[in-house]
Order: sequence, then structure tokens, then C-alpha cells
Amino acid sequence: MSWGLQMGKRLWLCSDVRCSFQMFLCQPVQISENGSVMRLFTLFTLPRSSWNVRRSIWICCAFGWLAQPALAEVSESLQYRYYTVSPYGKEALWQAMDRASPIREKGQVFRGDTRWQVVWDLRWEQGTSGRCALTRVQTTLHATITLPQISGDWDAGTRARFIRYATALRQHELGHVDSGREAARAIDRRLSAFPVMSSCHALEQAANAAGFELLEQARQRDLALDQRTGHGRSEGVVLPD
Repeated sequence: MSWGLQMGKRLWLCSDVRCSFQMFLCQPVQISENGSVMRLFTLFTLPRSSWNVRRSIWICCAFGWLAQPALAEVSESLQYRYYTVSPYGKEALWQAMDRASPIREKGQVFRGDTRWQVVWDLRWEQGTSGRCALTRVQTTLHATITLPQISGDWDAGTRARFIRYATALRQHELGHVDSGREAARAIDRRLSAFPVMSSCHALEQAANAAGFELLEQARQRDLALDQRTGHGRSEGVVLPD
């Protein structure tokens, strides 16, 4: 096989997953289009316990053929989304937060939501012998944190309690974003150092396996953080009645 581009695109599609640490197999769809081979995986959702925070981890990986100099690159973005907590009657602050939160699932209300997504894009060349070598690795972290914000005629004491709670919640969630950041950087380092392999299929399989291994390590870091802090309790994620 000569050096150059391989034609065609195959997309693996998964729906969102709402359960603890489960991996779902994806169904392939063939798309007749020039381009790269891409795999899209939805991995695991990490629902939080009584602290009303849930976290979803997604993973995408894209593969293709393109003759380029070897490159490695990591980029990231972090976005915040807010919902407004306003007073109603004689509600306590925690009741108002639960009423206002848009984060609802299976009868449960969550006050915060953190999601991070790691995307890696590998480009390679295949020689006449069939062996494949990576020419580019690009890894991206996308993270979104949803938090409450206070509005309306709350007394000064309630506002102060809310500020302490929301600040601690944000800091705790940023710790989980750090898990995604570490995963993205580790994936980029591991894949950038990949050796030439016997075939592009072997390269694809090995790269996937390496990425999933590092994501599992990130999952364990998230679990350890919650165990160590009591889901943020020791960091101040406590809202007195």
C-alpha cells in the first residue's frame, strides 16, 4: 500500500449514559465520505451521593491518515453555567436551591453538575509494508460546571451562607476538572510516544487501550477525591438549615 490518504469515514455512535461506572458498546454506522476514521464513545457517568452533585465523563477519539510532521498538542476549555436561586415564601435556602435546580434525574435533584470530556485526534501514515506511524497527536479537554447563583430578597445571613457554600462547591468541582486535565495530558504524552506498529488496525487498538487505561486512572482519582473529602464536606460543601 502506498503512502497517502485512505478514503471513507466510519462513525460509532452512543447515547448518553446515566448509571454508575458502566461502559456501553457502540453501534457502527458507515458514512460514505472522504476523511478520517473516527470513534465516538460515551463512557461512564459518575452520579454523586447526597451532596447533590453529579459528574459525567465522556470520551471521544478520532483516527485518520494524513501525512504531516509529528506534532503533539493539548488544549482545554472550561465553561460555567448558572441557575438562579430566588426566595419563595418561607423556604429555607436549601429548599429554594432544590426547587430552582434544572439538574434532575430519576426523581432526584442535584445542586451542581460537572462534566468533562477528553477528545484525542490521531493522524498517521501507512507505508508500503503496511506498518503505521503516528504523525500527529492532538488532545483536548472540554469541561463544564453548573452551579447555583443567588438572586432576590434574601437576608444578609442567608447570602453569606450561600456564598460560603457555593465557593466551596466550586473549588471541590475544580478538583474533579483537574482529574480530566491530568488525563488529557497523560493521554497526549502516552500517544505521542507511540512506536511504529505492524498495521493501522494494531495502532488503533493499542491507542484506544492506552486512552481507556488512563481514563480509568482519572476515574480512580475522582473516587479518591470524594472519599478523601466526604464528597466535599471537609472542604466546606455544607449548607446548614
